[in-house]
Amino acid sequence: GAVEKADLLTLFETMGAANIPEDGGRYLAMHPKGFADLFLINEFASSDFVGDQNLPFAGGMTMKSFLGFQIFSTSAVTAGKNIAYHTSAVGLGIGADVSTELNYVAERAAHLATSMMSMGAVVIDDNGIYEVLDNNT
Repeated sequence: GAVEKADLLTLFETMGAANIPEDGGRYLAMHPKGFADLFLINEFASSDFVGDQNLPFAGGMTMKSFLGFQIFSTSAVTAGKNIAYHTSAVGLGIGADVSTELNYVAERAAHLATSMMSMGAVVIDDNGIYEVLDNNT
């Protein structure tokens, strides 16, 4: 079924039992369909529970905090498979930081902007990453 409050409470309990810190580093990346399910949870979508400043989409598209998770919508995850993780469970290696060049191309009477980078991500601790499944396939 859809992601429900009980699913998020179970995730909260599971990460707590695994000693994943509640230090603001817990994130939940959700497919837009799964994120839309959260609006069915009154405690997530109502200012009576989260306050006006923490309503989903208050002031534009931003992450929202709920049960200690920073929750955001992204199409980078597969529908039906949302990913919860702690920042200490993943690492980012930077081979070459972002660099940008701006050149004038006389043949086209235009400027050409080129940016480059070399980076890669890796899982450091499987214990800090969980799938949150729903029926949005």
